[in-house]
Amino acid sequence: MVGDLFYKRCLSTYNLSFYSLGDSKGTCYLWDETNGGRGSSDIGSCILMHINSLAEKNSAVEEITYFSDTCGGQNRNQFVTSALLYALNFHPNLKAINHKFFERGHSEMEADSIHSSVERAKKVQRDFYDLKGLKTDLNINLKKTVSGETINWLKVKWIRVTKENPGSVFFNNGFDPENFMEAKFQTSSLRGRKKKTGNIKLSPLYESKLQISAAKKADLLSLCKSGVIPTTYHSYYESLPVGKLVKDTLPEPDITEKDFNDNI
Repeated sequence: MVGDLFYKRCLSTYNLSFYSLGDSKGTCYLWDETNGGRGSSDIGSCILMHINSLAEKNSAVEEITYFSDTCGGQNRNQFVTSALLYALNFHPNLKAINHKFFERGHSEMEADSIHSSVERAKKVQRDFYDLKGLKTDLNINLKKTVSGETINWLKVKWIRVTKENPGSVFFNNGFDPENFMEAKFQTSSLRGRKKKTGNIKLSPLYESKLQISAAKKADLLSLCKSGVIPTTYHSYYESLPVGKLVKDTLPEPDITEKDFNDNI
C-alpha cells in the first residue's frame, strides 16, 4: 500500500513537545531539516522560547521546573545550561529554573501523549540561537565546581539556576536538595556580571535555510509529480535549497557519550 513513498527520501522533521502539569496543555515546536538540526543549540533554543512564553504570559510565574530524558548531546550540557542562566536573568519575575533528568529507561512522561497531535510547524530558522556562543559570552566554567571537582555531565540529574545566586549554576547527581555542587562565573563581580548577562544579545544559529541533498529533493519532487504530496504544498518543496556536497544522512546530536566529558 505504500508504493513509491516507501522508497523515496523524505524531508526530515523534528518536534520538541512540552506538557504543562499545571494546566494539562501541550506546546509543540516543529521544524524541518532546512530550518535547523537537532543539536544542543536547536533544542536549547526551543527551551528558551518556552521559558520566554511562560514568563511573558504570566508575570506571577517565579519558578519553572522541567523534566526530560538524559540525551547529553541535546539537553544535558553546558550550552542548554547557559540558556537557562540567560533566561533567568532576562526575566525579572523568575527566581529559579530547574531541569531534572529521568533515569535511563524510565523517561515515559505526559509529553509523549501529544507527539501524535502536532498541528502546525514553525518555519523561521532565526528561532534557533547560537548557545555555544552564549556560553562563551557568559564566561562561566561549567566543567569544574568551585571546589575544583570535574562535573560529570553523564551523572547530572538536576540543574538549577536562581536569582538569589545570579553568578552560579548548581548541579546535583540526584534529587537530594542538600547535595548540590556549584559552578561560578570565572571573572568579574556578581553585580557586574549580572548586568552584563542581561545585556548579552543572542546571535542566530543559522543565517539561511539549511540545504538538503540533490537526491532527496529529486525524490520529494517525484512525490509531488505523482500526487502523493498534494498540489497545495508543491511550491514549498520546489523552493527547498540543494547543496551538491550535502550528504544524504540525518544530522546527529552534537556529541556522543564516548567523548562527552572531554568536549562538553
